[in-house]
Amino acid sequence: MARLTKAEQEAHRQEMQALQEAHDFAAYPSRLMKALEEATQKNNFELTVRNSVFVLVDRDRPRDTPFSLLMTHTQTSQWALEALERTLEEMAEARAEAERKRTVRATALAKLTQEERELLDL
Repeated sequence: MARLTKAEQEAHRQEMQALQEAHDFAAYPSRLMKALEEATQKNNFELTVRNSVFVLVDRDRPRDTPFSLLMTHTQTSQWALEALERTLEEMAEARAEAERKRTVRATALAKLTQEERELLDL
């Protein structure tokens, strides 16, 4: 296998970066719509549009910085979308963990006898 010169390595890196940017540009509108839908339907976000900017505010944490997303793809809007997607993933993980705990608790309670329930005031 031949070794690449620094110039060839830099050219390859730039080519990969350009491909990634093209992919991000093409995928941005569908990712944006999916994130907006998830934020407003599955989570407690309020969506408003101001000056052609989608503004999402978490109603559960109104003091947090709102997410501002543009319909057009820019590096800043890409970063904002990625931050929103990470937040939505964390919220989904928290919901899944809460559901797991409810299931474990319900299973454990189902195993108790009537006498044990009375003693535990359940």
